[in-house]
Amino acid sequence: MLQVMLSNSTSLNTIAWLNSMNVQLNRYLPLPFLVLGTIGVILNIIIFTRRSLVINSCIHYLLANTIANFIVLYWVVITRIISDGYKIDPSITSDVFCKMKYFLTYVSRTLSTWFLLLACIDRWASSPALMMLAFGLATLRNLRQTHRQVLSNGTQTTKSTARRDHQLFAMLIMQVALIIVFTAPFAGQKLYDTFMLNVKKSSLEIAQDNLYAGIVRILSYGSHAFGFFVYTLFIELSPIIIEEQNVTDEKECEQWSCINIYTRCDSLWNCPHGEDEIGCNLSSTLNYSLDHHKCVSLYTNELIWFPIKRANDGKIDCLGATDEPTLCQEKYRAIFYDNFYSINSSYHPCIYFQFLCNDFANCDHGDDERFCVKNEKNISMFQSICLSSDSSIHSDIEQFLCHETKTKIKQQIKYFSLDQMNKIVEDQTKNMIKPIFSSSFDRETSHQYELRCHRGFDLRVLLNNEKNLTTNTCLCPPSFYGNMCQYQNQRVSLTIKFRALSDSWSILFAIIISLIDDSEERLIHSYEQFIYLSIRDCKIKFNIYLFNSTRPKDSTKNYSIHIDIYEKISLIYRGSLLFPIKFSFLPIYRIAYIVDIPQVNDNIQSCSRSQCIHGKCVKYSNNQQNTSFCQCNRGWSGRYCTIQYTCICSSDSICIDILAYNRSICVCPINKFGDRCLLINRIYQMDKNLTSQHGGQCIPVDEYMISNQKYVYICSKGYIGNRCEIAENKIILSFENSIILTQSIFIHFIEVINDGTPMRTTTFRTIQFTQHLPIID
Repeated sequence: MLQVMLSNSTSLNTIAWLNSMNVQLNRYLPLPFLVLGTIGVILNIIIFTRRSLVINSCIHYLLANTIANFIVLYWVVITRIISDGYKIDPSITSDVFCKMKYFLTYVSRTLSTWFLLLACIDRWASSPALMMLAFGLATLRNLRQTHRQVLSNGTQTTKSTARRDHQLFAMLIMQVALIIVFTAPFAGQKLYDTFMLNVKKSSLEIAQDNLYAGIVRILSYGSHAFGFFVYTLFIELSPIIIEEQNVTDEKECEQWSCINIYTRCDSLWNCPHGEDEIGCNLSSTLNYSLDHHKCVSLYTNELIWFPIKRANDGKIDCLGATDEPTLCQEKYRAIFYDNFYSINSSYHPCIYFQFLCNDFANCDHGDDERFCVKNEKNISMFQSICLSSDSSIHSDIEQFLCHETKTKIKQQIKYFSLDQMNKIVEDQTKNMIKPIFSSSFDRETSHQYELRCHRGFDLRVLLNNEKNLTTNTCLCPPSFYGNMCQYQNQRVSLTIKFRALSDSWSILFAIIISLIDDSEERLIHSYEQFIYLSIRDCKIKFNIYLFNSTRPKDSTKNYSIHIDIYEKISLIYRGSLLFPIKFSFLPIYRIAYIVDIPQVNDNIQSCSRSQCIHGKCVKYSNNQQNTSFCQCNRGWSGRYCTIQYTCICSSDSICIDILAYNRSICVCPINKFGDRCLLINRIYQMDKNLTSQHGGQCIPVDEYMISNQKYVYICSKGYIGNRCEIAENKIILSFENSIILTQSIFIHFIEVINDGTPMRTTTFRTIQFTQHLPIID
């Protein structure tokens, strides 16, 4: 008896907990649906009432569906919260309210679904390319019939309309899926109640069924609340009115050329008439034309040329419809397999390229076999000619159609490149036959798709953000200029390599290379400055462009390359070198030098002439004719240091001179950088992690160098390593006093690794008279 009482008590507690949970869920769980649904309904109404969208009949049904969802949220959901969550139900005491409640509940939820169904019917009736779930078979049949009409009439749907229809189709499919996901459990629960109507249940089972019914009923509200958040995944950006024009993300797309280094010769037509693929397949001996496409004639089965204006015009002119690639290449796909089109096919018109010339007619009228060369060797029965690796047995027609109908992949990500074009095209154009031009072809039109900026970048510059005003300009490389980068700059192309003696191998140098003239102003037209460290850079050849400041350059002047060398750490002046330009009339002067950096103990020779007013006369280190120049004081320039200027370099730097456009040339101390030496180099901030051992010094890597390291260490003598942590190996030889040493000695090192052949290395050393212990490093 006690066990029965405990069991009944447990059941009562479970029933009470289930009923309480049902009340709490009905009280709080619908609130997120109500909040999110309110936001979605308001935004949907704002979008669907726009002038640019209301012209579409499908939008009317979606707007009506939104209004019905609004009634569901603010009548059905709220009354359900009040009645089931707070146990306040006016329908029990009022017949009018009861009738109104159930009428609005069922009508609003039913209308919401029916308006969506009407939108699906509208899409099926107005756009055969869209297949709805309920009308799949009918749509497929309608699509095939309308497709033939399009071919015969030559009409095409505009790109914007097709894009909009695709978006509406995707929106409807997702909305239908949303309804199925949220209402299927509720429908299943209703069917369960119907079948279990006459089955007697316990109080516990009734409580469980009520809890489940409450949960699935609340979840069914999701189909009315989350429509907007599904639409935002597929609807295009809303247009913005700027100067009475609708501006969207598709504005001025025509400004972007369909022919560029990424679309050229990728086997896919990116231009309306396939202009980006003209001249790409040059495998046959047939001469090519810049305003024609190549194909196989539909009537003679021979290679012909047809004008680009007849490409993609809705009329098939070529075998396999290679002139109408859109027949087999559906939009919004990345991979295209079946690219050979069979005319008047009763079932699937597009076939795979591996079915061509396999001795089996896959097309109703044998289009895939009519051009094939029979009795070819090395081809087994029912094997396609396109699968043969021996191209010598292919005819020109077979080779062309196998190439044109092969599997095509639209590359989703194309990496940015400066000078790489399609390598296949480059290889083909080596053997390209001289092009022919039709009599009606204008040469200028053949270049309409060429890059506008030649050697530079075509940039869109924003002039006015509010009015969205832009202009195009060309960003030219240093070697070119002009509004289209069409002119070459007159310049000096210098290749130079530096050498330093052993006493300067570990000294950091600042090297300034300038292009100067022989005028009274001694103009510096351009310069390059970089850091040089012999133990690191002794094998590097520096390639430098020095440009004239005027276009064209003044042919009455003589030009020279002037090099100044300073020790970077101490800013001590080492010397200067001069290399005259002998043939200044050349627009591009190419020269190469090997330059020796002056030694530490070389005295900088001064000269006696007194013309240097605000400076001193210094002789060039490499000149045997005692040529000299005036090294001006800070703030003075010119041939004789008579022109005053304001130096904008930092106070702890050296101001060498001024450029032709009044910009100071600064040599920065080791701890600073920048054009004016105003920026502190972070390498020299207090950081214990960068301290080296044994007196090594940390120096930054020059920006002129391409290196993954930010800094290097200059080690003192006797130490090596990344942080000067390794002592160099040395051997000290000692001899007894009775041994008489000669002034020279050969030392042999024999290396034996495992069981390999011994390897001998010999070095020669000279022993000084005062040295008793020879040291070998």
